[in-house]
Amino acid sequence: MWAADQIVAVTALHREINSLECLLANLWLTGHWVEVESLRALLIAPFSELTAAYRHSRAQFESPADLVDHLVESMGSSTTGSLAIAGVRLGGNRSDLENVMWAILELATGGLPAWADDEDERDAPRIDRLVAQAFGVDRAQRDVLAPGTRPLLPETFDVREFLIEAVGSGILDFDQLAAPLASATHEDLARAQDAAAFITRFAVVAGAIEVLRGSDIGGLGMLRLFERPSVIDTAVLARSVLLSPPADPAVRTAIDDQYERASAFLKFCRAFPAHVELLRIWIQTNDAQARRELETVLNSPEFKAFKREQPGAVATLQLT
Repeated sequence: MWAADQIVAVTALHREINSLECLLANLWLTGHWVEVESLRALLIAPFSELTAAYRHSRAQFESPADLVDHLVESMGSSTTGSLAIAGVRLGGNRSDLENVMWAILELATGGLPAWADDEDERDAPRIDRLVAQAFGVDRAQRDVLAPGTRPLLPETFDVREFLIEAVGSGILDFDQLAAPLASATHEDLARAQDAAAFITRFAVVAGAIEVLRGSDIGGLGMLRLFERPSVIDTAVLARSVLLSPPADPAVRTAIDDQYERASAFLKFCRAFPAHVELLRIWIQTNDAQARRELETVLNSPEFKAFKREQPGAVATLQLT
């Protein structure tokens, strides 16, 4: 039975993933068996390259400030992954994004950003507010994900303290990026697999919430990176969960309760992008008119084909 489950999982993932390395990473993230040392080598590789580049740069600059300047410049005009999402949150202002990167890298190299004083706010946003905006903290403190709920973060959350604690945990230790993965026992990696798999389920639920409530609501947009992550995304996730406390059990339960429905909803959205709004209205309001219009879609040959391919999703959404 185990072998059959493994074959089904590999076949399903291989429909979307051609890279063997990415297939291995996503098998691990979805809770399936992988050879542990092969996985470890795969996840360590990108960090070993980054640390080697960092050490080479550090040897060239005596001044930490010059080193940080060089590291920011070396990122060039990168607009992929988390930098792309942070850039959108900052309104496409490259100067603001570089200020955020400067603050993070200064912390990572042993410094402490000179957070702007209150009186400077007339001329430019405080650096900590830019960091909060880039990380989505401002929206996590402001947005509610559903009527009657509270924002994900309290107003008292201090992004400066969070980043300083992150430095203390080793998350920003550029000199030893691969160390947590290299020293992890098989038991550590099994716990990391469970925690990382939860994050990928959270990403699916967050994706559904964004469709229903608006892009990046609650600062959830960064989780998009982990819906179908690359090898480097998987490595970042694995390293992060090894260095972080476990998720709140109540949060895990809430996410797990919504995962199947969220996954089914996103499958419908990908298959019928022109009709997402109809389904959204029906789900949120149980509107009879939306349901009648949706019936046209449900009676189409395209939906019948979708039902054959995704019977579980159709049943979960109660579309028949």
